[in-house]
Amino acid sequence: MNKKVAGIVLAAGRSSRMGRPKALLPLGSQGQTFLTRIVETFRKAGMEEILVVTAAGSELTSVLLSDKFPFRLILNESPELGQLSSFQVGLQSLDLSKVSGTLMTPVDVPLVSVETVKSLIEAHSKSLAPVVRPVRKKAHGHPVIFDRALFQEILLEPSDSTVKTIVHRHSKQSVEVAVNERGPFYDIDTPEDYEFLLSQFKLKNSKVAG
Repeated sequence: MNKKVAGIVLAAGRSSRMGRPKALLPLGSQGQTFLTRIVETFRKAGMEEILVVTAAGSELTSVLLSDKFPFRLILNESPELGQLSSFQVGLQSLDLSKVSGTLMTPVDVPLVSVETVKSLIEAHSKSLAPVVRPVRKKAHGHPVIFDRALFQEILLEPSDSTVKTIVHRHSKQSVEVAVNERGPFYDIDTPEDYEFLLSQFKLKNSKVAG
């Protein structure tokens, strides 16, 4: 069986600093949002299975359930436990026997290019490293690939741990993919971050689109 990398987008946060769901924030002039751009990027990179994990009962849930999207919507019943819990819920929703790894990203990093996603998948395919992540000027970004060898470890990780803890635990065996674009390192948390991103997006639209 040809096992492929599956995508998991974490979108269960409260977006308290932003004041509205980050996944639904408009991006560009084509009706895109943070979430639709990420999913489109993953699709163009050849990913067939994409999961979006959100909080049960959130505004995002009602919007996404009102139409058809090219991903599976998974509900995290305990989003207050943090990103790791959403990642675990996503993993539990996959047929793990059919995937070689997962490409995980928070929804607040929307400007990753198709080329970067392809490069990460290729690096994982060649190395089967436990962790594959983009790097630029010594900074690490998203998305991050976790090999199937880590699935059980991730699922058994205690709730007071974090995704970063798992990444750091395997840092010596990880593969870093050097990228020139800035998209993987734009982490949008506040309205000020969002306004800055929009200004950069308008100026660099052709470059970051991938």
